[in-house]
Amino acid sequence: MKNHRNMLGAAMFLAAAGTAHAEMPVFSAECPQENYIDADRTGAVRVNGEVARVEMFNEHYYEARQDGITYTISTEDDGSGLLVGYNPPGSAGGYCTVVSSASGEMNADDGGGAMAGASGGEPTTGTERVRFQAGTSGAELTGALAPGASMRYVLGASNGQDLYVRVDHVSGPRLDYQIFNPDGTFLLDMIPTDKEYRGQLWQSGDHVIEVINRGGKTGEYRVIFGIE
Repeated sequence: MKNHRNMLGAAMFLAAAGTAHAEMPVFSAECPQENYIDADRTGAVRVNGEVARVEMFNEHYYEARQDGITYTISTEDDGSGLLVGYNPPGSAGGYCTVVSSASGEMNADDGGGAMAGASGGEPTTGTERVRFQAGTSGAELTGALAPGASMRYVLGASNGQDLYVRVDHVSGPRLDYQIFNPDGTFLLDMIPTDKEYRGQLWQSGDHVIEVINRGGKTGEYRVIFGIE
């Protein structure tokens, strides 16, 4: 009976964890002392690019912990009124500035343009397919992202090929990027643009390189792709 109860408790915990991923709002926020926190469409929460430990208290209140700092994430019963709190040890803390929040899926149309969210209004996610000129194995594109916006570059490649990605910061706040496999899993978790990526692929199909602006000003960049 005791084992049965333990199994039931574990099942309830897993169900709650699944709900947390389903209900976690998608957002990015700037916190005191140059800390950044964001939650993506999978429910993962990252602080300064590192995955944080998340505890769900109910579908409208979560706590994320990273490097001894607790971040509170809360919404109203209808999902509105997102608040992100910042609570370092030994301090009264305060609130983070939410620079973007959204609940919809990305627009998967190609040709989203090289400028995302630059016209004002809600931050957006653009999409652009990367095409190499005949006889070449690389491409270079430029772009600008409004606060909270992102651009997803779709690049077809095959299992066993080597992928090279470099995102050069041109102006504005620091930017980050992440790379997804064709099945939606991470090839590369979020890293800052001062780090380049080079590695062998293990899936065939459309890989996605997403450049993200979590700062409070427009960021300009140049991105270089290579396939060998």
